[in-house]
Amino acid sequence: CDWIELHLSSYKPERPLGARLSQGLVNQNLERLTYPNGYFDIVITSDVMEHVRLDGKAHGEIARVLRPGGAYLFTVPHNWEWERNLIRVRIDDPDRPDTDVQVMEPEYHGDANGGGQGILAYRAYGRELAQQLAVSGLTLAYEKNDFPGLGILNTELFYCKKSAPTPTARAKVIIHAGAHKTGTTLIQVYLLNYFRHDDYFYLNPDIINDSGFLGLVHGEHDRPIDFLALVANAGWQAGQTIVVSHEALLGYGELRSLGHEHYFYGAYRDNARRLKDLLADCDIEVVYYVRRQDDFIVSFYLEHLANCYADMDLDFNEFIALQQPEKMSWLRRLDELTDVFGSNRVRLGLFDEIKAGPAAYVANFMRRIGVDIPAEEIPDLGRERPSLSAEAYQLAVTARKLTLDAATQDALFEFLRTRLSNRTHHKAKLLSAERRQW
Repeated sequence: CDWIELHLSSYKPERPLGARLSQGLVNQNLERLTYPNGYFDIVITSDVMEHVRLDGKAHGEIARVLRPGGAYLFTVPHNWEWERNLIRVRIDDPDRPDTDVQVMEPEYHGDANGGGQGILAYRAYGRELAQQLAVSGLTLAYEKNDFPGLGILNTELFYCKKSAPTPTARAKVIIHAGAHKTGTTLIQVYLLNYFRHDDYFYLNPDIINDSGFLGLVHGEHDRPIDFLALVANAGWQAGQTIVVSHEALLGYGELRSLGHEHYFYGAYRDNARRLKDLLADCDIEVVYYVRRQDDFIVSFYLEHLANCYADMDLDFNEFIALQQPEKMSWLRRLDELTDVFGSNRVRLGLFDEIKAGPAAYVANFMRRIGVDIPAEEIPDLGRERPSLSAEAYQLAVTARKLTLDAATQDALFEFLRTRLSNRTHHKAKLLSAERRQW
């Protein structure tokens, strides 16, 4: 099935954990799985756990790699008449297998990976199994079935479910968004690589994209996505403030929107309403950044031009002639956001603060989300992404009129972005003084 991502594992102690053993098969020790938190929807072990030396540690690892609501299915030797597990090997020191004591006649089960005598059984299970699993946050149930035609006789299938976290209070979510090229990358680099705070959790924007949550907010599909389960899978703990920084979450300017009702920014009000509905169980605050409108128009145009967007067949004079002031005002965007979230839930940030330097800019953002970090404690994060210079703009406009194959065009525009940017050459001043005033 192309919609199932299947992972198979075996355990070879002499091989590195996570190593590929064969096509689709990797080396894993259930006591020390190499997968990240919340990675699987389903984990299956079949007549395995009785052979795992530290089964409690393995149960904890399985719970760790399951997403909230995920299932763990397994079979083990079991007797409901026993209150306690039947111990075949007593483990006195978890860290020293050489001190283990064989308290019953050794029992080996046949296994294709086990060599000559099979695999040693450490135990069989009684009713205390449910209590052991509960320690790892797994609730237990089972079925007993007979399928004689398949050789399954009086076999118990156990299944567990991992509970989603149950916050004691409504989760707080801070949404950072704003206009194109307002230092979002600087803020995200700091949050992703340097920001560590017990009371805050930063959600990697790639998760917003890859999970389909961005498309859900934009109305591109209606597949249900539980936001809190999504962030819990990523490592969020109940009680932490969730910080989401995503330039396009509420909307993003595209030239293909020319002439549309929501021209330039996308359907902010509709996206904001959908986001509020999806986060109905959360308290939301929005930090929204803007920059000078005239600078924004030039930067917006140059970004499209530099990235060879197919809809960029206008030169700047043609582009600016199509502007509609009533659809471009930041006030319109802020009115839409405050109508949805409330004026006391929206905080305004200004890109002009970058003039004090990247560190001060990021420090101002952190204060807006409630964390006071001195600018001098913020590391060098580089600078915002450069725009095309005046010289690069002239070359780019000329190049768009030539018939170039895709590879040549990509190479040319990569050269313009990296070697003829406004960091090393003249800034493109495409608006006259009169247009800037307008």
